Amino acid sequence: MTVDHAPLSLGNLDLNLMRALDALLSEVSVTRAAERLNLTQPTLSASLSRLRKHFGDDLLRREGNQLELTPLAVRLRPLVREALDSAERLFRAHVADHG
Repeated sequence: MTVDHAPLSLGNLDLNLMRALDALLSEVSVTRAAERLNLTQPTLSASLSRLRKHFGDDLLRREGNQLELTPLAVRLRPLVREALDSAERLFRAHVADHG
């Protein structure tokens, strides 16, 4: 798949896309990722389209009757998990200081 690369700045970054990316890369299934996030499959498919456009990569590619991660998706998998873990720690820090 060849797509236009559309860079996102941090100012217009949608953190829900990061959650969607994490679920997609972990589940390697749009259906299971949507269920995990309590979203509809069409909603998550739209997020996948946005992510594909941003990264200029399929991320998930159909191989026979299943999906597989592209090489870029494999490289992104630990990075997105680390970023989400950091964001969760950041937002929990306030609770720990005031809880």
